[in-house]
Amino acid sequence: MEAIISYIVIFGLGITLTAVYLFRKDKKYLLPMSEQTFPQLIMTILVMKEKNKTEEIVLRLTPLKKPLQISELLLELTDEHHERKIVDLKPIAEMTAGVINLLPSEKAEFSIPFQPFKELLSELSFPYERFRMTAGTPEGKKFKSHELGLNPRWGLLKLDSGKYN
Repeated sequence: MEAIISYIVIFGLGITLTAVYLFRKDKKYLLPMSEQTFPQLIMTILVMKEKNKTEEIVLRLTPLKKPLQISELLLELTDEHHERKIVDLKPIAEMTAGVINLLPSEKAEFSIPFQPFKELLSELSFPYERFRMTAGTPEGKKFKSHELGLNPRWGLLKLDSGKYN
């Protein structure tokens, strides 16, 4: 009798674990890629994945103490000789407003679909190695993310600094 109960419990656990796995597999989730803290702002880059594929890049801006205005969203590409090229991200992020007003402790999120982002990078004639996302104020203050890279197999990744110990 105890063996039958043990088999029923093990079978029930197997079914429960399978159901939880199938439920969580199709769920969208955000993975943190980069977070920079400035005196006026916290800039976070998140990657939204669905079914283990990158669907979009989310740029989250959180002002800390004072209201802040963001007038530009740029992509700064860098090649192996450290030459830079600036590309506007507003058309891809579907930002229509000229200036975005951010209030303290309120998060503003900008979604960049991953497929158009990859197409934009592949259409460029500039041979980039890495890139940064940049948010700018009307006064000219720039907030830059960590350097990121694009790998065809893994998608978006944070590049290694090359400095150890």
